[in-house]
Formats: sequence, structure tokens, C-alpha cells
Amino acid sequence: LSTTPKMAEASDAAEAPFLVRGGAGHKSLASRSAQELALLYEIPIAERSFLSRGGAADGKGSGVCLLSLEASGSRVLAGGKDGKLRLYDFGGMDVTQRPFKVFVAEEGYIPVDAVHGPAGKFFVASGSSAPKVYDRDGVLQVDMMKGDMYLKDQSNTRGHTQAVTALRWHPQQRNETLTASLDGTVRLWDIEAGPTNMWEKLENVQMIKVKTAQGTPIMASALCVHRSGQTLCVGAHDGAVKLYDARAGFEKGARPKLSFSHVAGGGRHHLGDGYVVTAVEQIPGKDTKLVSRAQDHTVKFWDVRMARTPTKVLSDIFTPSEKCDLTFSPDGRVLLVGVAGAPTEEEISGVVDRSSRLLFFDVLGKDTRPLLRYADPELSLGMSVTHWNRELKQVFCGADDGRTQIHYHPVLSEKGTMLSSTKSRRQLRDSDLQFGGVGEIYVPGAQPRKKRQNPYRSEQEERKARIRPRIPQNGPFAVEEATKHKGTGMAHIFMQDKKEEVDIRMQDPREALLKYAGQKGDIVDHIYQNAAPEMRFAESTLEQLEEDYKKKQEEALDQNKQ
Repeated sequence: LSTTPKMAEASDAAEAPFLVRGGAGHKSLASRSAQELALLYEIPIAERSFLSRGGAADGKGSGVCLLSLEASGSRVLAGGKDGKLRLYDFGGMDVTQRPFKVFVAEEGYIPVDAVHGPAGKFFVASGSSAPKVYDRDGVLQVDMMKGDMYLKDQSNTRGHTQAVTALRWHPQQRNETLTASLDGTVRLWDIEAGPTNMWEKLENVQMIKVKTAQGTPIMASALCVHRSGQTLCVGAHDGAVKLYDARAGFEKGARPKLSFSHVAGGGRHHLGDGYVVTAVEQIPGKDTKLVSRAQDHTVKFWDVRMARTPTKVLSDIFTPSEKCDLTFSPDGRVLLVGVAGAPTEEEISGVVDRSSRLLFFDVLGKDTRPLLRYADPELSLGMSVTHWNRELKQVFCGADDGRTQIHYHPVLSEKGTMLSSTKSRRQLRDSDLQFGGVGEIYVPGAQPRKKRQNPYRSEQEERKARIRPRIPQNGPFAVEEATKHKGTGMAHIFMQDKKEEVDIRMQDPREALLKYAGQKGDIVDHIYQNAAPEMRFAESTLEQLEEDYKKKQEEALDQNKQ
């Protein structure tokens, strides 16, 4: 390690008050301070800022459970245990660093994982069995299909039947994504294929079944894809790490080409705390080196060429959650691990400093002690998710108290929070103040809404009014003003000139029939010409017949009395 001119300039910058040495490092670095050691390894820990949650819930709240950044680092996605996803844009934020959009991927679920892909799109595991793809403005683009939970064979359904735990974007194919789920499968999706069913949901292309050594299905908890895209690394709930050949596995359903146990005694279908592998990552620039983290409170380094025993074991890394991750520096020399939660004596022993929340380890060295410890006495709940951005050279940490911390160095780091923190808070003008309403709301990427013609009609009535056919004004089918209210159907248009403008309901039907009596060609006369040549009509009405009948009865009664 040598000191560069940029590091020499950075040595005079601000120092991190909570950064302390961890004891590891070469003998020649024994006299170095924590700040000098951070500069030698290009660890951007000098100053920090916080991303605002926005709204009345700003400050402490539910913990941050996922973090994802664009490759350029211009936008950040943070997910909380309150079920909400927050999008930040460093180019458009001021010193308050508020999100420009807050939304929920799926009601009633806590988001689990997210990863950014090409063109700013990001892939979100919403906590349910159907992950979703959004564009960089947070507009839903693709919704995956949920599988049929009543089918025993998972290969017969085209979606996950249980919650998705991890997802990755294919490093070589821009249109392919992979997901791992508690149903024991890893599925491949083509987001550009489009929906092929009546529900307009995307179906998976291929799948791999994750099983134990005995052939029993096991839940998948972590996923990693080799940068070549030919090897998949899956962490399971039984403490095992399995490597699959992507081509053979997807095509033939072959068994894993390599499987090793992270947890002592794991790999035998043990379920429960202490066996779940929470994260698996490939060391940048090392094709055969892996790092895994599990709930046995250890982080282990592996060489797939000799995977029976780990090459290095980091102990006392408190891991209470199934989503505790790990991340590497851009050059792959430093491993960053966040300590989630405050451990107790019963949970883990031998912890030197409980206030340490970020641990930095030397990847290439054999020393298992951390290079640096970031101890924050103000933070009592720890950090569970971390992200080290390559372009910004800044460290993002999701704290369990709901705050998202950004650590940076004024010389080593570029843009990001340094860009938004220099912008003063926008002052409200008189035109921004409105009384009796909130005014117009502008949402990036939203479709413009048509102005209502009648403000007293509902949206459904407006929609019906727009699709109702218009009455023709000119031509052979034109309708006069006097008859517009009577109908607009084709039958009415054809018959309007052929029918009389007389309401037959106001005529006497007897008079209407009698006016045709005696005319030549009467429709009634020719029927009775042979059977009854003489027409005999009724001489009296029914009312007259009833009166005559009553009179006859009265006369008969009088004669009987006499």
C-alpha cells in the first residue's frame, strides 16, 4: 500500500469521529491512525448525511430492509418495514434530501429485496410470490405471475407459490432476471417476452429445483449469479450453499455441480435459527472466490476449487435477520459487514464492542480481525443492509431505526449526497401558497389527465360520455333538432321519414278499425265469404247484455212472489 497524492490531500480533510481501528493490518501499518488506514484502503468514512423519509414519519421509524442504487448512482431506492418504497434523486434534491416518490409495491407485504438493472429499471421482491419490475420513475412495467399452490410439482406452474426471498439481474442478458423463493425453486424470467395469459402476467421461462443431499425440497434464501452468467450460487435454509450450472440446470434439471455447508452440521434439512444462509456474494475480480453469511453469526470465505473447508472465518458477526447482507469495495479489497441489532450475552458471547455497527475487513489478508470499526453511540439498533457504490465511492447503510445513512469523504467521494447537500433549501414563494386546496400535483412519468367537461359528473360518467356515439348533423342520416331526443339508433334513423308523427296511444282503436269497414279488399271479409256470407255483428255491447240479464232476473222474481 502506498500513499497517492489524492490520499495526501484527503488526509487534511474531516475525520470521522466514530471510526476506530480494529486491530488488523500489516505490521508496517501498526502506527497508522484510523483515518490514515481508511485513506490507504479508500474507505470513504469521514462525514455522513441522512436521507429523509418524507412526510410526518421523518426521523425514527420502522427499519430499512433494502437498498439499491443505479449503476451511475444518481437515484436511490430504499424500502422500509412499513411496506413503503422511497425513490431519491440526487440531481433534483436539496439539502433536505426528501424522496420524490413514495409508493407501495403490494399492500400488506414488507419488501424483501431490490436490484437495479439496465436503463435505470429496478426489480423488486415485494414480499409476496409475485415480484415486479419498475422503470426509474417508479412506474410499474412488468408484473410476474403467481404460481398455483395446489400443484405438487413446481415445474408444472409458471410462477412462485411462496414468497420471493432474493433476486438478481442477469449480468450478460439485459432482458433476463432470476428469482429465488421459499417454494424451493430458482426461476428465470424474460421481461421483454410480454404476458401470454388472460391475467396479463409474465410467466417464467425456466426453473431449477433446490433440494437437499437426500433429494428433499428446501427453501432458498440467498442468490448470486457469476459475472459470466453461467453459474448460479444459491443459499438455502438448511445452511448449505449450492452451485448450479445455469445451462445444464435449466435445460435438464440437473443436480448442483458443487454443494458445501456453511453451518457446521447443516445440509441435512435442518430448519430454524442458526442454519439460514442470509447472503452469498462473489468477490470482485475473483472468479473462484465466494463469501457467505449465515445466522450462526459467522462470515466465511470459500474457494470453489477447495470447498470442503473455508479459507477464512469471521466470527462474532451478529446476524439476527434473514436479510442481513454484505458488500465489497469497488476494487474488492475490503469487505463491509453491517451489524444488525444489539446482541445479548445469551445470544452471542465474545463481542468486544457492542456499539460497532460497521465492520471493515481485509479480503486479501489472513487476519480475521476487522481493519476498522465504525462505532456510533447514537445508533442502538444497528444496520442490516449496506451498499458500496462504485461510481460515487460512498457507503449507504440502512439502519434499523428507519434512517438511511450515507458515508462519504470530501475528497475521495464524488457527486451523490455531496451534490444535494450543497443546495440550499428552496424558499416558498407567494405563488406556492394556496388556500383551500393543495394545488396541482406533478408526478414524474405520469400520463396527463383530460380535463373534465362537467365538474359535477364522476369519472365513470365522463368516460361513458366520451365513448357515446355522436348524433349526425349532416348527410342522409342527419337527425333534426325536434327528433334528437327520441333516439339515435339506426332503426329510428331509417323509420323517421316513414312513420306519421301521430301518437296512436291517444286514438280510439274501435274508430281506427271501423274506418276500414266496407272497403274493397278488406282483410276480414274474404275469410268468411264461404262460411258466413252474411256478416253478423253484435247488436249490443257486453254492458247492455248484462243490464238485460239483470232485468230478466228481476221480472222472474216478481212473478214467483205473485
